[in-house]
Amino acid sequence: LNKIKIKSKSKNRRSDKLVKVYLKNGDGQYLLVHAEIQGYFEENFADRMLTYYYRISDLHQTRNITAISVYTENDKNFKPNCIEYVNFGTRILYEFNTYKVLEQKKQALKESDNIFAFVVLAVLYSLKAKNDQQKKLEFKISLTKLLAKKNYEEKEIEELFEFINLFLSFKNQKYDNLFYEELEKMPKTK
Repeated sequence: LNKIKIKSKSKNRRSDKLVKVYLKNGDGQYLLVHAEIQGYFEENFADRMLTYYYRISDLHQTRNITAISVYTENDKNFKPNCIEYVNFGTRILYEFNTYKVLEQKKQALKESDNIFAFVVLAVLYSLKAKNDQQKKLEFKISLTKLLAKKNYEEKEIEELFEFINLFLSFKNQKYDNLFYEELEKMPKTK
C-alpha cells in the first residue's frame, strides 16, 4: 500500500495490508480488503481508516472495498468502528469491521482448528502476560503443548512455533533455558 501512503509528520501513517480477493460466484468482480492491525491507542484512528478508504478507492477506481481493524492492544475501551462528519446538510458516515483480541474467549480459541485462532490465542496470552516473564513462560509452554496436539502440516507447525518463539520472547536468558528444558520433556515434539 505504499502507493497510498499518507504524507504526514507521523511515522505511523501506513496501512498494514490490502489484498484483492475474487468472489466465489465467478462473475469476475473482485473485492479489495483493507486489513489494519492496531496495537496502540490512536485518537484519530477512525479518521485514518476513512483516509485509507478514499485513497484506495481513488487509486483502484472502485468502491468494492471492505475494511477490518484488528485491535491487539490492552485498552478494553479502545475499539473505534466508525467516523461521521456533518457539515451544513452534508453527511459522511464511514463504518468498518473490527476484531478485538481481548474480547476473544480462550477456550474457543484453543478448541478451534482454524490456524488463525491459534495466532490470536498467542496474541491474547502475550497481552495477558505483559512483562511478567513467568507468565510468558507458562503461556509459551501451554501454546507449544497445544500446537503439538493440532493436526497442522509440518510447515505450519514450524511457522507457528517461530511465531510463538518471537512473539512470546523473554528478556532474560534464564526463561529461554527453562522453556527449552520443558520442550525436551514434551512427547511428540517435532
